[in-house]
Amino acid sequence: VQQFTVWEKDAKDETGFIGYCYLDLFPRGTLSALLSYLSALLIGRSSASKYSHAAVWPLLPGYDLPGGRRSYPIAAMVANLAKPTPEKPALMRHDDVVTFFHEMGHVFHGLLSKTKYARFHGTSVARDFVEAPSQMLENWCWESKVLERMSSHYETKKSLSPELIEKIIKSRYVNVGLFYLRQLFFAKFDLKVHTDQDAEDYTGLWNSLREKVSLVKAIKDCPGQGTFGHITGGYDAGYYGYTYSLVFAADMYATVFKADPLDPSRGTRYRQDILRPGGSREELDSLKAFLGRPPNSDAFLEELFGTLPAAKI
Repeated sequence: VQQFTVWEKDAKDETGFIGYCYLDLFPRGTLSALLSYLSALLIGRSSASKYSHAAVWPLLPGYDLPGGRRSYPIAAMVANLAKPTPEKPALMRHDDVVTFFHEMGHVFHGLLSKTKYARFHGTSVARDFVEAPSQMLENWCWESKVLERMSSHYETKKSLSPELIEKIIKSRYVNVGLFYLRQLFFAKFDLKVHTDQDAEDYTGLWNSLREKVSLVKAIKDCPGQGTFGHITGGYDAGYYGYTYSLVFAADMYATVFKADPLDPSRGTRYRQDILRPGGSREELDSLKAFLGRPPNSDAFLEELFGTLPAAKI
């Protein structure tokens, strides 16, 4: 586990300190060291089950203390990237890079927010907005000049070739229709189980709804809902927020960053208008301040269809 102290650029004293970041990036035979510690801290025992995803935990929020002092935030990322070996460094596939950027979006939200009260710090925003900063950061992984700058062959040190970069970018929306049908299925099942007034056969519902919405038919009905941890893990009746947040993410990136994604002034503006307030003001007000107008779904629809659908126009 790596620990980082995060400071403002050219900081000269404590006023330039931002917070702490922990990175636990590689898998182990059992649960990652950091997650094992978190399990012991939060539920009183350490879990030995393998952790196979990536996530960020805001271990401590930031908030103001009496006398003008501040309690600083701590954010921790747990992931399962390829381990380094004596022969090779830790190499990352492109989808690993996208995941890393996504999770760093949560880390930035947790560190760069600055609110008076802990209750509103960082990712303590509306559930259908919380993924927007992390989803927006994924866009940098699909920009040719960004891919060229951050890629490097571990032996030759050469960047990805223009031809390979072009192929990667073109692959972004392959099967995107099936992806959103799958997301719609999850969202509908989530809302259904949290609004039902009477008991139902949820295994039957899971399989019938999956076939009807996402067009995936099972050989036999299986209790797939048992693997859908989101419905009891904080996204209860809110899984739709993953797709809803993408509307905001697409609008922010297309409106402000797309023209020059490496312009520091645009990043500063984003930090001040979106990340800094956290949940201390309405998310729509933060979006209006950043975009200069109310948000809309145009950029999201153009991503999916290549142009605005006729019904939208």
